[in-house]
Parts: sequence; C-alpha cells; structure tokens
Amino acid sequence: MTMEVECDVDDTIENLQTELQAGTLAALPGMRLWSASEDYTSGSGTYEDKGYIFSSLVGIVKVTPAEGNKKTVEVIPIGGGAALARTGEIVTAIVARVTDRGARCELRCSGARPLTRPLRAQLLKENVHDKNKDRVDMYKSFRPGDIIIARILPITSLQCYDLATDEPELGVVIAKAADAPPGVNMVPLSWSEMQCPVTLAKEPRKVAKVAPENVRDLIEGNK
Repeated sequence: MTMEVECDVDDTIENLQTELQAGTLAALPGMRLWSASEDYTSGSGTYEDKGYIFSSLVGIVKVTPAEGNKKTVEVIPIGGGAALARTGEIVTAIVARVTDRGARCELRCSGARPLTRPLRAQLLKENVHDKNKDRVDMYKSFRPGDIIIARILPITSLQCYDLATDEPELGVVIAKAADAPPGVNMVPLSWSEMQCPVTLAKEPRKVAKVAPENVRDLIEGNK
C-alpha cells in the first residue's frame, strides 16, 4: 500500500497557518513547525535549530504576539507532565542507538503527557513485528534519531522500560534521511519504506500505519 504525501514547503506552511488559526495543530517532539526569522521566534515547548523552529513535546501549537511585530511560536502541553510511564500506554520515544538485537530509546511523552524528564527504554527485536519475529532486521526498521510511537510492555525493571511496536499503528512517525537537508523529514512510500522529498533517497523503516492527522487521536486515546 502506498501513501501519497504532499511535500511542497509552501503548501505545508499554508496548511500550518490554516490549522494555527483554527487552534487545532498538534505537534510531536522533533516536528518542524516554522521557519525562524526576524518575525517568528522560538518560545516555550519549542527549540530552534539551523533556521527552523521545532517542537520539543506533545501539545497544541500557539503563535502569540511578542515585542514589536514579532511573533512567538509555542507548544502548549496536553495535560500535566508525567513522571513515569504506565504499562499499556502509548508513548513517544526517540531512538538513540540501534543494534542487531534491538534499539535503545528515550521516552519523551507518555500518552498525551510530556514526561518531566527523559526515561530509558529498549525495543527488542522480537517486539518489533507481530509476525516473522525471527526475520526482523533492526537496521531496516529504525535508525538513530527516529521518533516512534510504541506501547509500554509489563514492567520488569525500574531501570529501563520495554517497548513494543508489534501493532500496525505503531512504529516510526518522523524520520530524517542520512543526507537530508536540515529540517527535512522523510515521507512514507509504504509501511516499510520512507523517502526524502528533497534528495529522493529511500530508506527502510517500520512505519506506523497512521496518517499524520490521526497521530494526535492515537496518543490522546491513552489519556
């Protein structure tokens, strides 16, 4: 199955402006929100990197007037912060390291609540897919820097959470190609491959089977 995604930057900014005016634009950690300029600056819940403003948490994007003619881009957290994740919850995590046996991750949000601090987690090879578990190739499923949606498995250690992406709706939601320009995310071509819209480089991933507009609903369902 192939997903068709519009990648034109001008169209993307126009769509963002429409959603911002309606107050419905939801953000995930690492999502590019706006071009940093003399008119737009980074506010709470965001950070600036190489000329762009990115979200640092799950929440609703808000643009507010600042000094002069400037405007501040902020992300307002959905609900209060959480100190720990709970078994069965959908979490947002950043992949830190990938080996042939699994991936080390940092949890950033539990359900719709940003965590008060990053938490350690691991995604083992046998928990990536629900079928053909012995044939999973971790290097073709995830890369460092990917943002994923996963489920918390029953807790067996207080030092590290165990994650699973063995459901169709779980997996990679945001990823960058190795040679991509700053701020450019790949788009899904299928549920196992993504492509950089600028360089056209293709990379394998375990893509979450969820449209971008449904990511918020998936997370909020675990509030």
